[in-house]
Amino acid sequence: MIKKYLILGSGYTAQYLKPLILSKTKDCKVFETSRSNSSHILFDLSDPTTWGNIPKVDGTYWLFPASPEDVVQSFLKEFREKLGKLVVVGSTSRFSVTKDHEEVNEAWVADNSMDRVKGEEYIRSQKGIVVCASGIYGPNRNPKSWVEKGYVAPSDKYLNLIHVEDLSQILIAAMDRGDEGLTYIASDNNPNTWNNLISFWKKTEGITLHGNPRVSKVKSKKINSSQTLGDLKVQLKYPNIIK
Repeated sequence: MIKKYLILGSGYTAQYLKPLILSKTKDCKVFETSRSNSSHILFDLSDPTTWGNIPKVDGTYWLFPASPEDVVQSFLKEFREKLGKLVVVGSTSRFSVTKDHEEVNEAWVADNSMDRVKGEEYIRSQKGIVVCASGIYGPNRNPKSWVEKGYVAPSDKYLNLIHVEDLSQILIAAMDRGDEGLTYIASDNNPNTWNNLISFWKKTEGITLHGNPRVSKVKSKKINSSQTLGDLKVQLKYPNIIK
């Protein structure tokens, strides 16, 4: 029997997720949605007239922010059964800290003042799985460019990352082995300070700093994804951006 999967949101991650699904799953079909690409299923969460376009599938990967909450609720109340097992990409920004360099994990209390977190928590109440992703990098998306463009200054603040290929395999593992209603973390488990990253890139690639970037006022945190990697039995292909 052919398994059917749906990717809601055909963006950067979908470019890597879809071929990985097809390579890892025998006899499957993958549908993609887009708000503008005519080669994909037309779907826009903000436009209820497009909701009925989605097919009934065995599993759905939701790749854009689950907000606003009221729209998420309306959509799921009408179409939850068509989505099958549901895996949603959230953000590790849900883990707020009160002091710099605190370590957070899957059990950390979510910041429910964030609208996307409210949407994600509603999805979990409907037996969905939330995978909180750190900063996503990969081909044509490298945090080194943030330094080169003068967006980031050297500091002792931590940057938590996940390569898009590793995020894709974590999402598939969550679909295959994840428990409904739980929160998982997609992070490489190797946070680096901007000081270390910039020093590394200066030595290995000769980057130079431009402008007068400011240090972010957002509290620094270290993401610990050990439990997720163990529970989902994932071996990262890119365990650290510093090689």
